[in-house]
Amino acid sequence: MQSPHFLPVDDDMQSNVIAGEHEAKQSDGYQWTALSVTTVGALLASIQGSALLIALPNIMAELQASFLSIMWILLGYLLILTVFTPIVGRLADMWGRKRLYNSGFLIFTLGSLISGLAQPQFHGADLILGRVVQGLGAALLVMNSTITATQCAVVARQFISALYNLLWLDSLVLLSPKCELQAVFLRK
Repeated sequence: MQSPHFLPVDDDMQSNVIAGEHEAKQSDGYQWTALSVTTVGALLASIQGSALLIALPNIMAELQASFLSIMWILLGYLLILTVFTPIVGRLADMWGRKRLYNSGFLIFTLGSLISGLAQPQFHGADLILGRVVQGLGAALLVMNSTITATQCAVVARQFISALYNLLWLDSLVLLSPKCELQAVFLRK
């Protein structure tokens, strides 16, 4: 005699329950992997905005670059990043965020290679080109990392948004040697 409260469990029903639990664990693991990878991409892009400030005198001397070239080395990256961020957002809607994010890493790496191989006979022009390519890769990374991270963890959207804002603020404040905010935070 069977109780009406307990139904017999067959093998198909049990395998469906196990498969559902496995998919939930796999999905949860994917969300944290996506969050980790996208955070690294956003961190790379934000650090690169002010990373050259310390080395500017050496770059100017070694590459025999003019002051105008040095300004374009700094501003070229930030200008391209700013201009292409909304465009990349629209392209991500059309072509897919994952594809554009991965291509952003590739373009950012290519720009870093071009920048690293800068030669004095070009007087900084090749470094400017490398920084512009890095800016394009950074636009792909920043826009898609923010969107991907917030979509992966639907429950923790406010936490992730605050984390990204804190990441940008920390990188800009702490890595910029001439920043007025840094002087305020570090004042004795």
